[in-house]
Amino acid sequence: MRRFALGLAAVLWGAVAGSGAGAETLTADQMRTFGTEAVLRGYADEALGVAEALLVRDPDDSGAMTLRAQALRIKGDLAGSAAAARRAWDLADTTAERYAAATALAQALSLQNRRTVAQYWLRQATQNAPNAAARAQALQDFAYVRAQNPLRMQVQASLRPSNNVNGGTREDSFYVPIFGGIDLPYLPSDRALSGQVWALGVSGTFKLRETVRVQDALTFTLSGQGAALSDRSRAAAPALRNGDFTFGQVEGGYRRKLALADSLITLDLTAGHSWYGGKDLADSLRGAVTLDTKGAAGVTGSLTASLDRQVRQDRRQSSSTTYGVEGEVAAGAWKLGLDLSQAVSPDAGVANAAGTVSLGWQAEQPVMGLNLGANVAVRFAEYESGRADRRVALGLSASVLGLAYLGFQPVLSLDAARNTSTNTRFSTDTVGIGLSLTSSF
Repeated sequence: MRRFALGLAAVLWGAVAGSGAGAETLTADQMRTFGTEAVLRGYADEALGVAEALLVRDPDDSGAMTLRAQALRIKGDLAGSAAAARRAWDLADTTAERYAAATALAQALSLQNRRTVAQYWLRQATQNAPNAAARAQALQDFAYVRAQNPLRMQVQASLRPSNNVNGGTREDSFYVPIFGGIDLPYLPSDRALSGQVWALGVSGTFKLRETVRVQDALTFTLSGQGAALSDRSRAAAPALRNGDFTFGQVEGGYRRKLALADSLITLDLTAGHSWYGGKDLADSLRGAVTLDTKGAAGVTGSLTASLDRQVRQDRRQSSSTTYGVEGEVAAGAWKLGLDLSQAVSPDAGVANAAGTVSLGWQAEQPVMGLNLGANVAVRFAEYESGRADRRVALGLSASVLGLAYLGFQPVLSLDAARNTSTNTRFSTDTVGIGLSLTSSF
């Protein structure tokens, strides 16, 4: 301790002397070493003196500016610390300098309770970490700040070329039982049209309170999706516009989680509104209760009971109330699900009973740098109108581990579905290749 204090005194003498002889007795790297030690030992004034001496030598020294940010943080000047860290980021030329500046800025912001912005800068720290140990520290800091942050958000974005952006039929004509029965052609707008499907959304929760057993939170979702028709589709159906397929939704709700010995009960109440093609589509109110349990050998299970009320704004007679039960069991790489629902509506074309069986697989270890997944689902539905559907859907996904940016990995997907219906308007084939982003932490 005495040796460090004497060395630090020499550095501070150099700081006071500016560019005089005292400053020239130590190299910039030696001064940074003393400054870093001063920060670690909590000597804020001394670290600040070293930083100022370094900045006299070179006003564009990113490392010195980061040291200044750290010293100001210790002294409690959080605004000054954040400003210095931002300047250090602007001056940074190397990944190590960007890592240090981003970490210092995240610390200052977190202490100002600006934790969501701090999480962004910790993502920058992971992106610019000079080595594995530094990245592990940034990930640990990110997890800590996220746990302290009452606001948690998820962003979803995807782009998917598809042969059927409008849910059009694969059939050319439909049968009409008049004049002995004739086949009439479907309109081009009712046929499958190709193009690009996009989706963008943000969802999250805001914790109101949290104890060992109970957590209360507000929930929210903002989402939109739409399509851009291909040149061929625009030529086949010139009356259609891309905006005709735009769907938007906003939801807000309340969530309570109750922790039991080996299980978790989640209560959700959500209200929402949706638009389609630029016009009001429906108001909704949903209530759900979910029980999550953990069994032996890593087996987990969940059971959800839900009630969903949809009040259609475009066609009031198509409003509906849907009762649903959904169960899922997961073990290792496999997941098995069952979804049963009953929709009650004055519209016979909406009222239906449906069931879906699904099987999912997610690789537990990367394969050649890819995180692989697959799923298959079969759905049966019977409508009061007499229509009966059977839908088979297959999906493959691969997240590319080596291409992550700010912790977000690109996910490539291939999805194919065939719906066979007694009403040929709903007999569809859909194939899409998608690109989306997902957070790895």
